[in-house]
Amino acid sequence: APKKELQNGVIRGYQIGYRENGPGSNGQYSIVEMKATGDSEVYTLDNLKKFAQYGVVVQAFNRAGTGPSSTEINATTLEDVPSEPPQNVRAISVTSDEAVITWSEPPRMTLHGVLKGYRVVFWSLFHDGGGCCGVRAQWPMQKWGEMQNITTTREQVELRGLEKFTNYSVQVLAYTQAGDGVRSNVLYIQTREDREY
Repeated sequence: APKKELQNGVIRGYQIGYRENGPGSNGQYSIVEMKATGDSEVYTLDNLKKFAQYGVVVQAFNRAGTGPSSTEINATTLEDVPSEPPQNVRAISVTSDEAVITWSEPPRMTLHGVLKGYRVVFWSLFHDGGGCCGVRAQWPMQKWGEMQNITTTREQVELRGLEKFTNYSVQVLAYTQAGDGVRSNVLYIQTREDREY
């Protein structure tokens, strides 16, 4: 609360003005009002943008009206995980045991933090021709290989040591300090057949 000698009446509440300070913001304050409860007040601003800087001012008011504004203070909301996956994910089978995966950064506004890097998640898909109890299955069964991942700061990665002539599923995600973001849609790739000698 303002000092007693400056209150000029009973403090009834406060107006809190807040605005985003960054590119594209219009500079206008949004205002919320709260009733006074005592000498030390607390108010939580919610529904703010992630990883964005805000300027905040407070004004006390009594029955006669609103007093002068405090000096603007700045605060930044915390980072969050990216809400969109990397874009333009592509896979090229280079040899019978190697593939190249490329992509581009998610839209900047969806990062919600400082981009730390990317994770490429991939796993093999084998056809298992077996059936049960001596009876052969009428259609090939599918068996998933172990999920693997590679972390990189680049927008390209070479997957080496893959199984020959095998189907693989690939996804790419971006991550910040807050954790892993949304994975891209599953991309399917098949390694090449090996030459016969």
